Amino acid sequence: MQGHNSHVSHIDEDSPYVPLALTFSFPVERSAINSGVLLTWTKGLSAKNTIGKDIIKLLQDVFDRKHIHVKCVVLVNDTLGALLSRAYTSGGCILSAIFGTGINGAYVEEVSKITKLCQNPTVAAGGEMFVNTEWGSFNNSQAALPTTPYDNKLDCKSINPRFQAFEKFISGMYLGEIT
Repeated sequence: MQGHNSHVSHIDEDSPYVPLALTFSFPVERSAINSGVLLTWTKGLSAKNTIGKDIIKLLQDVFDRKHIHVKCVVLVNDTLGALLSRAYTSGGCILSAIFGTGINGAYVEEVSKITKLCQNPTVAAGGEMFVNTEWGSFNNSQAALPTTPYDNKLDCKSINPRFQAFEKFISGMYLGEIT
């Protein structure tokens, strides 16, 4: 990646902390660039007393308690990280997808078309925004896609029954379970 070094900011040696951009591959409700409330654990992982809490605050509290001079300044999902990485190296990208342990997609959308933001002042400013689809949750109601007895058994034995249904159909985390 020759030529990109001129775009890399060097850490200010006089800064009281090292800035950290955190990639967190689980569903969160975003409220700021450096904040996100964990909605649920997926991919067979879990940690006590974390759902419903701001994961950046939890991590920052540990850094502070241990006197580790790091400050979480940005929170991104892996799918958005893939989109941003490609946009940086190629000069543009509007869509990304992750097919791995879990599945997800992200894309660029006009703010005015994001119905979730209808009352948000961001809409008046216009422009574009990244949308993290969390499409692993598609078909949680099991009304859109057919299911088999194997799908139902796997879902019931998972850590999050009736959640992340589409992810359980096709992601790497669960494919070995049904073979």
